Amino acid sequence: MKSFQLPLEDIPAADVHIPPHYKWPLVLSSPHSGRAYPTCFIEESRLNHATLRRSEDFCVDYLFDFAPELDLPIIKAEFPRCYVDTNRSAAELDPVLFADVSPTSGRNLSRRVANGLGVIPRVVGAGLEIYDDRLSLEDARDRLARFHAPYHKQLSELVDAAGAHFSHVLLLDCHSMPDSAASRRIGSGRSSDMVIGDLHGRACGSEIAQTAVAILSSYGYRVTRNDPYAGGYTTQVHGRPHLGRHCLQLEINRKLYMDERRLKLLPNHQKLKSNLKDFTQKISLLMAQQQSSDVDAIAAE
Repeated sequence: MKSFQLPLEDIPAADVHIPPHYKWPLVLSSPHSGRAYPTCFIEESRLNHATLRRSEDFCVDYLFDFAPELDLPIIKAEFPRCYVDTNRSAAELDPVLFADVSPTSGRNLSRRVANGLGVIPRVVGAGLEIYDDRLSLEDARDRLARFHAPYHKQLSELVDAAGAHFSHVLLLDCHSMPDSAASRRIGSGRSSDMVIGDLHGRACGSEIAQTAVAILSSYGYRVTRNDPYAGGYTTQVHGRPHLGRHCLQLEINRKLYMDERRLKLLPNHQKLKSNLKDFTQKISLLMAQQQSSDVDAIAAE
């Protein structure tokens, strides 16, 4: 899929599809597949455009572009994650990157921020520094106001709209991972094909998470749960199973569908896409059954 360089003001926060009718209690999101790079960002980066693109969840939005056909809402970030990472809290600012952020403010920040992967990333790939110079806090605020806040506002609106129709709603936050990052070994000693993250049971009902793992495993994929990814900011914010709001983070090993070095789709990506469509339909049906169970329970009272 082609990437674009555009003036900053021409890049929207997200592409959102809202179905004419909410038939299923499922919302899809692809926060890291944005390919519209601000021209000013390319100019200030020490890395070239192709290197910056290695941080993308390459074509994940394309893998789930069947959502409108299934009458499912989906939100896709348009901007690149190496410019603003929506799967981080707006407070996760890297004190190494910003000249006017006190170094002491980083004492209690996450390991991700310490590694340069805060809400405004300092590095891409295997620790490649994006910038020659430090950035201003004003720059961070502008990026967050322009992209991070509107993206999450639109995502919340989609989830709330689904919640107005159903007692149980699942947000499936869709990502991809480098094969090198999927290095936790299972079974035969090979890396995971997919990871389902539910914050160790805090973000999603156990039955839903277990069923998701079982469905994906039925296609022949090696699936782990919360290892090595348990979930990020989106999972933390939207995972409220006690309120009927469930969230799963899905990580897909890029070796299943792309050439990571050349950033090209492989011919077998269609098989993966077909499996993901079937999975999405089955998990939608499961969520609808959760709704029916609630109705039956109320009727029996």
